[in-house]
Amino acid sequence: MKTMTHLEHHKKNGEIDWSSYRAAQKANGEICTKCGGYVSVFGGVGHPDECASCKSLGEPEEVTHADIIRCPACGHEMKVSDFDSGELYGDGEHDVTCDECDHEFEVSTSVSYSFQSPARLAPSK
Repeated sequence: MKTMTHLEHHKKNGEIDWSSYRAAQKANGEICTKCGGYVSVFGGVGHPDECASCKSLGEPEEVTHADIIRCPACGHEMKVSDFDSGELYGDGEHDVTCDECDHEFEVSTSVSYSFQSPARLAPSK
């Protein structure tokens, strides 16, 4: 049976110890050991695991990931947040150089937005 990590088990002096909680989530396979994304929304798999996006980074096909880009030459994985400029977060194509093998390649960024509107106001009488 799949179980979820509970916040109550990670309190210290009445406060939640977030690093302990996240470590327990990783150990239980709820969040990815590589990127921290969710592995399953239905509870942990009972052991450390990677999300489907991180697992796909090892495949030879083109891959999509929210936080990591992979060099097509050597397979080295780089966190987008580690790049100095924020240009990779802009919509479109971007030239990247692998910090492992110096191979130059192009990554494509797709950006989407969603907008939340407040609840309807009660009708005035």
